[in-house]
Amino acid sequence: MSLQEYIYISISIIYGLAITRLLTKFFDAMRLTDKTDFNWSIFIWSIGVAIMLVWFIWIGFRIQSMTDLNYGVFIYLLITTITLYGAVEFSFPKMQETNPSVYGDIYRELRLSALFLVAYLLIVGLANTTFANAGWMETLKLTGIGILLTMIVILKPRFIHWVAPVFLMYALIVHTPLQKFIGLIP
Repeated sequence: MSLQEYIYISISIIYGLAITRLLTKFFDAMRLTDKTDFNWSIFIWSIGVAIMLVWFIWIGFRIQSMTDLNYGVFIYLLITTITLYGAVEFSFPKMQETNPSVYGDIYRELRLSALFLVAYLLIVGLANTTFANAGWMETLKLTGIGILLTMIVILKPRFIHWVAPVFLMYALIVHTPLQKFIGLIP
């Protein structure tokens, strides 16, 4: 087995686990009862995280054409995939019976999801300037808004109601092929 095959199999296993966790949490949320509190803003946040995961999987196909894979690229791909897994794991907090004290647990999980996303966006920004030779302004344009939104969730998770729709729009615009359509990248 070649180094490329080993790298992509390792990364694909983590992607598969992340997608499995996301789908499991999504379908658990569909099993709601009358006593369960469902928060649409958390659901919208989770969709944004899922879009970022799918986008990175899509980028992985472009990375497969790289012939100069080394240990640094492997570590970058591994850490990036793990940060996305962490963001997915905590993005869809388990819905529990309506109880005001439960929101502390939900906010803790949202903070963790946002923290993993900050790490992901910083790593992607670093890779964008290092591997892709992109400028700092272009990188800041692509990651800065996401970092700002996730930092708001870390510092003030109660603002998730207005941050989540903006984060979803950010994920749709920056982490899909729409970025070429609207001119964010050449």
